[in-house]
Amino acid sequence: MRDFPELVDAYMDQENLYRVEGRRGVENLCTLVSALGYKDPMYFGQLTSKACLGDLVCFLEDNSGAIKAIYSWIQDREVSEWKEALEEVVKSNKLAIDQYPDGLCPNCAEEINPESHRGDGCDNCGHVFNWDDDDG
Repeated sequence: MRDFPELVDAYMDQENLYRVEGRRGVENLCTLVSALGYKDPMYFGQLTSKACLGDLVCFLEDNSGAIKAIYSWIQDREVSEWKEALEEVVKSNKLAIDQYPDGLCPNCAEEINPESHRGDGCDNCGHVFNWDDDDG
């Protein structure tokens, strides 16, 4: 009787699933999780006759440890493009109300919501609070 890692290796050998780069890598991972029993009944994102993105989604939904491993893998990388993208969407800890005179919106002069941060919009007029960029 084979142990589980040996079975996984045997299946990967049988199906030639060792490529992990690009689309082929995604197809190979989807093929493996499908063989593990994760089947999306809707066949979402059918890639090949054996690979479906929906199977991978079902696997991830059932295995939070895999998601944590992906999060950790992302955090361990120093990819400048990823960092720049996150810097654009992560809100500053500074409150908008503290950045404007008297806590008033520079566009409509209404009081700023005390919970608003940089990047949020004014509840009254929709003005986006970006004091580092356009509001000085």
